[in-house]
Amino acid sequence: MIRLKELKEKKYNPKYEELYKFIYSISINQIFDNSKYEPEPDGLDIRIRDDMKEVIRIQKVFKYFILTVDLVDNKKFEDCEYQKIEYYSFKNISNLVKKLKEILKERTNIITIEYEKRPHKATYDLLTYVKMEVIADDSSWIEFNNNGLRITLTDDLINKLIFVEYTTYYFEPYIICYYDYELDDGEDSIKEHFKTEEEMLERLKELIKPCLKKKRLRDIGTRYVGFRIAISRYGQTKKYKRKKQGEAVC
Repeated sequence: MIRLKELKEKKYNPKYEELYKFIYSISINQIFDNSKYEPEPDGLDIRIRDDMKEVIRIQKVFKYFILTVDLVDNKKFEDCEYQKIEYYSFKNISNLVKKLKEILKERTNIITIEYEKRPHKATYDLLTYVKMEVIADDSSWIEFNNNGLRITLTDDLINKLIFVEYTTYYFEPYIICYYDYELDDGEDSIKEHFKTEEEMLERLKELIKPCLKKKRLRDIGTRYVGFRIAISRYGQTKKYKRKKQGEAVC
């Protein structure tokens, strides 16, 4: 989860601001910071874990910044045959952060662009507080670090499948395309273009208004979830609901 609010209340050495701003503004599941227990005033000891088998540890040892990647094995210590360790040392914190981004990009599906620097941040800010059954993110900048945007939205309250896009192919680059969810072919889809993100968001708010009445903090745009998988799961859920209500389901 993104921990920007937690970071504002946290006391940390300002020398390491670049590191802290990075790890607290991306979606890492677990952050263990034991820096305050270090004997040296500039001490640094942070461990981060996610859905990978490794633990990443960041330390300050003498004048060097150390980054280690340790294999986590759930077996008992005496049963372990080996432990894989990667070890990197750096003279400045910026180089360490750069290497950390590379490691996370290779081994996890975490987006390594800090939240405040992301393209189309206003769109993600809105969706973070929307209660919808499906918010799937296929934005191309996740993989290629460009400005692409493709988000799929749907919910029983609106019964529409909505695609929100940004592309450089049109003079009005922001696009909302939507049609009734039950129409698989999308023949009756409606497509609207907008010059700015603000104009697009005003229209989007109208389309998803029933879902704005109940707010729920979500972790949006931090992990890649393809719309095909999300819609498939959603379709199965709808079939289950209809079956439970006694409707015939094909």
